[in-house]
Amino acid sequence: MANSHNILAKLKYATGRVEAAEAPLARAIEIQERLVRENPPVTEYASHLAESHHFLGILQMVSGRAEAAEASFGHALEIQERLARENPAVTEYASHLATSHINLGNLQERTGRADAAEASFGRALEIRERLAVENPTVTEFQSGLANSHNSLGILQQRAGRAEAAEASFGHAVEIQERLARENPAVTEYASRLAMGHNNLAMLKSATGRAEAAEASFGHALEIQERLAVENPAVTEYASRLAMGHNNLGILQGETGRADAAEASHGRALEIRERLAREHPESPDFASDVGGTLNNMSLIDRGARRFTEAREKLQQAIVWQRKALATNPRNPVYRQFLANHLDGLSAACQRLDDAEGAAEAQRQLAELQASDPQFQALDARLTAIANGEPAKDNAEGLALAQRAYDTRRYSLAARLWGAALEADPKLTDDRQMQHRYNAACAASLAAAALGQNEPPLDEDAQTRLRKHALEWLTAELATWSTLLESGPPEAKALIAQTLKHWQQDSDLAGIRDAAELTKLPESERGAWEWLWRQLDELLAKASAETNSGNTP
Repeated sequence: MANSHNILAKLKYATGRVEAAEAPLARAIEIQERLVRENPPVTEYASHLAESHHFLGILQMVSGRAEAAEASFGHALEIQERLARENPAVTEYASHLATSHINLGNLQERTGRADAAEASFGRALEIRERLAVENPTVTEFQSGLANSHNSLGILQQRAGRAEAAEASFGHAVEIQERLARENPAVTEYASRLAMGHNNLAMLKSATGRAEAAEASFGHALEIQERLAVENPAVTEYASRLAMGHNNLGILQGETGRADAAEASHGRALEIRERLAREHPESPDFASDVGGTLNNMSLIDRGARRFTEAREKLQQAIVWQRKALATNPRNPVYRQFLANHLDGLSAACQRLDDAEGAAEAQRQLAELQASDPQFQALDARLTAIANGEPAKDNAEGLALAQRAYDTRRYSLAARLWGAALEADPKLTDDRQMQHRYNAACAASLAAAALGQNEPPLDEDAQTRLRKHALEWLTAELATWSTLLESGPPEAKALIAQTLKHWQQDSDLAGIRDAAELTKLPESERGAWEWLWRQLDELLAKASAETNSGNTP
């Protein structure tokens, strides 16, 4: 009976009905808990219960309920650790334990806990390395080890540790190439090899090695094209081929090849529209169409074709709403729709379509107000504004971002500042850049651009600018050190980051010449010095990138 409920839950999940999948899964867990309680020696029952808790954690994670998901993964891990410890000869238990550590790590990364995520990925890697060494002929364990290297590499890349990430991706590709070569009939291994090349391509692109990135994308696309042609009934292969074209298009657009980018996105759109038409039950395909149209609209906007951009974004919104109607809590669909509405508003503004821009903004506000995750954050923000402390740094960082997104800049700066003071190691995360974000919030608050919070007097504005100066000065010093002692591939990222500082509208009130003249003379000199230092560091980073940029 529990198995039937589980199958029903998986069927609902596979067709995008995430919330509907929870009821049969809860019934399965109820039955499995009774079986475990009444039959403690039967390890199979305990293993099935752990798998159900793990699946519930996945459902909760994809629907944005991080706290519930972590509890479910915790229940699964508790059971699986005991099973693996008490039954060391049963490799299945160790393998399931590694998988749960991976998904817990994914959740921890999503919620801004990079150190905890790396620890979880590390435990999974340790288990899978042992399984692969002790069972060299079991390809499942070799493949699992490659997946662990990939997961760790993605985390390292997001943390700004490009050299470590490239090593992890390299280990994954080495294993995947051997598996694909020795098992040509197993298409899954070829597919994962293509994903490995794709991960390397994304890393090389992010570190300014466009030629090398394009070559890696080429390796991935060659495999994906073959898989899609030879296995037309496997939608996953067509979907990944479309993703490969999409990623290549993004690289081509970033390197100034708009025509090539448009062609790549066009190939992705053709595949994704076909998948969405043929499989209306799958909301991911509809969402992917919206994402591709959004990327194509960016090319139009860059070429000042605002009418075409508006049309594509209007189509993207229709597709994204189809996906969201199936799973209203899905954070990816919600974020994509927000991106489409924000882009539509910008395109309408460039066309002097004030009514269209206002309608897009109204829909965006409505979307954000209806988000269960945002509703919970907003309730907590109200409590924080009234003097209640954040539960921990993870909550403080989430609340800081939400305060910033809702233009409560003074509160955002306070929350980011408190988190940085409580854990100075947060500044090591070059991907999240919490200290820079704090400075942006302080700058906007000091410029009286906040909303839904009390007005600030001159003393408060001065203090905020002082904090912003301290944070930006420290950030600049960190980037300078990384330029001197970091890996060569980091130079392009540093140059790109510093160029963003020069253009970021958040910093206009403490950067632009016309705004600096409005500041007290006692502050002006320090700001002028900071921007001179930035110009010098950017020139140095750009020169070293151009002289050392090799495939």
